[in-house]
Amino acid sequence: INAEYGDLKSFTMGAMENLVPLVNDLQDIFNGLGFHPIGLPQICTLGGQSAGKSSVLESIVGKDFLPRGSGIVTRRPLLLQLVNPHKTEWEETVDETTGDLVWKNLYSGEVRTTEPERPSGGEEYGQFLHCGDKKWYDFNEIRDEIERFTDETCPNQTVSPEPITLKIVSPDVLTMTLVDLPGMTKNPVGDQPLTVVQDINNMVEDYVADENVIILAISPANQDLANSDALAMSRKHDPSGSRTIGVLTKLDLMDQGTDATAMLENKEYPLRLGYVGVVNRSQKAINERQPMKVAFAEERKFFEANASYMHMAHRMGTAYLSKIINKVLVNTIKDKLPAIRHKIMTMAAAKEEELRALGGEDILEGGDKMHELMRCLNKIANDFRKLLDGTSEHVSVTETMGGAKIRSIFSKFFAQSLQELVKRGREEWNTKMPNMLQNVQGVTRSIFAPERLFEVLVHSQTEKYREPAKACARHVHDELSNIINELPSPELARFVNLKEHVTQVISSMLQSRLSRTTEMINCMLDMELGHINTEHPDFVAGAAMQSLYEADAEAYEKSVGTHAADDIDVPEEQAKYRMHMLTVVFEHLDKNKDGAVDIDEIKKWGEDLRGKPYTPEEVDKILESFDADQDKQITLEEWLKYHKVVIPAAFTVSQFDKSLENYLPKKTLAEMTTRLPAVLKHEAIRSQDDVKKMILMKRMVVDYISIVTKTVQDLSLIHI
Repeated sequence: INAEYGDLKSFTMGAMENLVPLVNDLQDIFNGLGFHPIGLPQICTLGGQSAGKSSVLESIVGKDFLPRGSGIVTRRPLLLQLVNPHKTEWEETVDETTGDLVWKNLYSGEVRTTEPERPSGGEEYGQFLHCGDKKWYDFNEIRDEIERFTDETCPNQTVSPEPITLKIVSPDVLTMTLVDLPGMTKNPVGDQPLTVVQDINNMVEDYVADENVIILAISPANQDLANSDALAMSRKHDPSGSRTIGVLTKLDLMDQGTDATAMLENKEYPLRLGYVGVVNRSQKAINERQPMKVAFAEERKFFEANASYMHMAHRMGTAYLSKIINKVLVNTIKDKLPAIRHKIMTMAAAKEEELRALGGEDILEGGDKMHELMRCLNKIANDFRKLLDGTSEHVSVTETMGGAKIRSIFSKFFAQSLQELVKRGREEWNTKMPNMLQNVQGVTRSIFAPERLFEVLVHSQTEKYREPAKACARHVHDELSNIINELPSPELARFVNLKEHVTQVISSMLQSRLSRTTEMINCMLDMELGHINTEHPDFVAGAAMQSLYEADAEAYEKSVGTHAADDIDVPEEQAKYRMHMLTVVFEHLDKNKDGAVDIDEIKKWGEDLRGKPYTPEEVDKILESFDADQDKQITLEEWLKYHKVVIPAAFTVSQFDKSLENYLPKKTLAEMTTRLPAVLKHEAIRSQDDVKKMILMKRMVVDYISIVTKTVQDLSLIHI
């Protein structure tokens, strides 16, 4: 240690006095802010429970002021700022020639072999950062306040990483800053939470991992140092040992015949800053309130009288440890000061630029305030409007924003929601309409499509628009709220209180508009449900469908498949008739009755139909259309599957029969029809009347719902 820090020629007395207090002031500022933007040099005491950590700190201060007891007593870090109010002109050092302890005058360069007298007088007191300017002259009361504040902020034996800052001013201390960390433990005790061990380890690691922290690793010499919690933690975060000071306590309690010479001579586990041995007061001496001066004298006597330590007695003991801590801390601050100053200047420049952006330091008076307020409100309103109409200077390249996002709510979210409802409605009609058609006709079968069915379907579909329309309004409301909350307006950034009030007022206005819009949506849909306007100029389908219903069968059959609403399911009666007819035709084509129509039978099929066999190319095309080109034959399953796909569900019986003329002559088909029970075709013909009614009804409903959909979209946009 002396080789590293013994020569402080480059230090002036002013630097020795002012560097540490400067860092202390920064620590107080950062603690007040609640965060630490810059890692400041500080010394952290590290040790397990019962390692003598509290005794070492009290010896350095020269006062009894730390809480004591069993278990985890220190549950919050104690940031201890020691301040010597007197100027000192003498510095303790080591003679490079003799190795003796000497005192050097910082002004004249005079060297003395005896310690000069310290300046006398001056008050001793402590100050807590959380208690303001209050001074505590009784160190017993300081201990009580540490216990009280710890219990208040760490209930139920928990721990907290937030430090308690205590400044002690005394002429008997060297100016330095220490952080007393909770002692590391293996198991929770009593009512302590099960996580307390991990919580303490995490807290300790957060502190000692900082490269600006000097680690004061305190270990009891009467225990195996291979198991030292402090050295293990310091080795983890300071593997080179460049920022760790080793402290060995309880040297006087080691077994007879053993000593810690090798460790103190830095041979077993080398540290660049070396080791210092101390002898703390015994518990009996603490209970009897032995004065610190007596304890220091006994400590010096122990080292000077012990044969193992007398050759190093001049660099052992609490007084020497205090001086080394002070020197290490000051030199570390000196080394880190340029980087700290650079960071502070950079932060200050950034804040000054921010202050200029916020309007500078000029204070407005009287009417100027009102004028500035009106200017800011107008500017905020213009920024809001520009973000909506797309003329803002702030254009995102990564996402849609402002008016574009609201437009997408209508063009994508709302429109897609309505389209999905229409699509699902059509699918539901195919399954529900047959029963609905029967139910609305009552006991008498209608000749024409019942108007009541049209009303029921329109009402059912229109009612489904209510929730999507309200959801669209809420979505637009939320997006407008987000816009004002994230509005890139310098005025809002400049005046935090103004932003809060503007946000509150606009949020209240938007909420009011949302309520009125919701009422308008309900009113609009109630109007649509209250009167179905079949005379709407856009509803040309109504009269057209009715005339088509009254037209001849040929006109109706030509229209089948021309409208989007014609995608209905095949009625059961027609499905049964189609399957039987297709089966009869298949069996006729299957000449050898083996359950499949092969190539030869396909050729025969062409001969029966047109008077000449199908060519090989035509046969291949037929097999390919039936997806039977692999095994070169058509099974009954493939036959039925193919016709289920290619024959429209809306085909009438006559249209279906005509489609079969692609396989057999008309005369042959007529003969084959007689093989089926007459009731099959009769039921199929009767059911096609219902199909006709459902198709025409679906066409009218789809066309009318498109009018309602457009109305809902347009009115929602206007009122939102």
